[in-house]
Amino acid sequence: MKRLLVLICFLWGSFAVAQEKYMLSVNVSGIEKPGHKLYYAVYDKASGFLEAEAAIRKGTQSVGATKAVLKFSLPKGSYAVVLFYDVNDNGKLDKTLFPPIPKEPYGFSNNPKIMGKPKFEKCALAHAKDQQIEVVLND
Repeated sequence: MKRLLVLICFLWGSFAVAQEKYMLSVNVSGIEKPGHKLYYAVYDKASGFLEAEAAIRKGTQSVGATKAVLKFSLPKGSYAVVLFYDVNDNGKLDKTLFPPIPKEPYGFSNNPKIMGKPKFEKCALAHAKDQQIEVVLND
């Protein structure tokens, strides 16, 4: 009986600790040449921002139209979404030699106006409910 009581308390505590998740829908526009892959990464802190290893979610989605939608189920928090559209299908964001400026369409949550690498704080959004955002890819 004592073990059963301990098990019930453990399970009850596990349910209480589970974080509620909310849907973040990212509507992506600015895709001029459908038929390639959209690469995405989601970050939850400034430390490691723009480093692939630090992303809490990352992947690709094939795009067959001039718009795309990405969906992420995430707990309450602050997140930044980073995207690039691989128009030459080489699996990387191509950049000019000097200065290193992207040659392929890219975008960030909040669509910040930036010079150089963006900061997490400029791209981060508060996520505490189901929501939709729009990211417009830059050329």
